[in-house]
Amino acid sequence: MLVVEGQSFVLAKGQAWSREGDAWRAANWQPSGTIVTAFGDGRSAFALLAAESADAVQGVLQFSLVEGQLSARALPALPIALRDVHASVNGSNVYVHGLEAGAKPQLYALALKDAVLAWRALPGCDAAGVVEHLVAHEDAVYAVVAPADGSGERLYRLPPGKTWGEVSHLPGKLVAGAARAVGQGHILFVLDDHGARSAATFYTLTREWANHGSITLAGEQQGGGPPDP
Repeated sequence: MLVVEGQSFVLAKGQAWSREGDAWRAANWQPSGTIVTAFGDGRSAFALLAAESADAVQGVLQFSLVEGQLSARALPALPIALRDVHASVNGSNVYVHGLEAGAKPQLYALALKDAVLAWRALPGCDAAGVVEHLVAHEDAVYAVVAPADGSGERLYRLPPGKTWGEVSHLPGKLVAGAARAVGQGHILFVLDDHGARSAATFYTLTREWANHGSITLAGEQQGGGPPDP
């Protein structure tokens, strides 16, 4: 799912679709490759394209609306293809984290305000475990890591010019993809505890958690998906 300037789109079946009333309408845009994942901040949206295999990405797209129609431009390709990718955007800065050949973690950053766009290599999160999510907030990048020993997910932080370090232990299991920056100094997480979901925020200045109660899902809205091609 994409949200571009407040308008929602779904990428499915090799096509972009928008919801209008009770029907789906195909957008006048199709990807030039296999989209592995999409991300954004509610205003701008991006997608990562598969490179030589279904789980390795190198192409990057930035979406926009042109006269109300979905459009995309190709950003510079990542210097090398990455697997197990996670990405985030903070203002005009885009971050992509993944594994190089040999399973070496690598983080790339792109400043959209630069006159000449080029990816900068930053240290990948080398914590013992699997990176589950990436959140860029203010001047730092955060990674949710699941340790191999099953001891519970941890939150790591990369400050400017420094190395990754653990800052907290998540008070629950992160619902896939459900973490984002919200306001000054806060990151919102949706957590799962044996099927019960709750919202919590992490205050980056004091490194304290605040629980905001359970989330009750109203159920799936019926209306069908995009039509078969």
